[in-house]
Amino acid sequence: MFIDRGIGVWFDQWELKAGDSTTGGIGKGIEECEVFMLMWSSAAKASKWVDTELRAAIRRRVDDTDFRLIPIMIDDTAPPALVADYRGFPLKKASDMDGIVREFCPDPEIDVVSRLQQRFLELVSKQFPENDEVRCLFCPVCASKNLSALIKHEPQFDERLYVVRCADCGWEQHAPGDVGWSACTAATEDDEDGDESIAQERPFEADLGIARATGFLFVAEAIEDSFIRGTLNILGLEDVSFEARVAGPPLQINVLGVTVVISFHPALQAFTGSAVRGGAGPQPSTTIVGLR
Repeated sequence: MFIDRGIGVWFDQWELKAGDSTTGGIGKGIEECEVFMLMWSSAAKASKWVDTELRAAIRRRVDDTDFRLIPIMIDDTAPPALVADYRGFPLKKASDMDGIVREFCPDPEIDVVSRLQQRFLELVSKQFPENDEVRCLFCPVCASKNLSALIKHEPQFDERLYVVRCADCGWEQHAPGDVGWSACTAATEDDEDGDESIAQERPFEADLGIARATGFLFVAEAIEDSFIRGTLNILGLEDVSFEARVAGPPLQINVLGVTVVISFHPALQAFTGSAVRGGAGPQPSTTIVGLR
């Protein structure tokens, strides 16, 4: 019920994974929470774990007066003397939980939305590192989780864009990269394959009919190490990043019922490509860019 209203709940069986330290995990949970709810009963009184957690919570309360310690009385067992002075709640039947939840969310709308937003940001921070260019869990328009991510190239401005798109309603979010496309691709290639030496770099644009290819040609000192990297725009609707190499196998991409094939043609000393709709016959290849 707390989670339904956007209140984050730390529960060891949810938060601790196999191999995690139970003591360390619980201690971290108490340090990071704002409210400690003591579920008190005869069984809790006999539990050494509950006693350990309670002592840690009391130490936190002494150090931080904004920290709240709330006893929840499940049966008639007298609470410990150290927490008897704190106002708590009886929990004798399931409906009592409604009243406890309302104490935390007195406003049925504004407070709930605020807490839901806070919980959403917590989930985002867990799911994505802070340096991720795009951080989306679901579509903000239709709430669908059917999202796709891709890298888009804007050759006119040499921009590298990160795009998240909802497949259900078409919503998109764009985030610019921190460096240009050509700088990023060259740096990435150098990091991954330190033995490559790029002697020449050229932009290209090629019309494949129902697809358009844009990007950069990287000519290496060893021709077999040369490659192209860029973006395919399919039917004016979908952008897909791609890479094809002189020494690599033909690249085949299937998007929106369109098949795009890109390969290196040794006789032409050029990268060529074709794009056909599903069921259509083969189409002649078009030169995308030549090495010379």
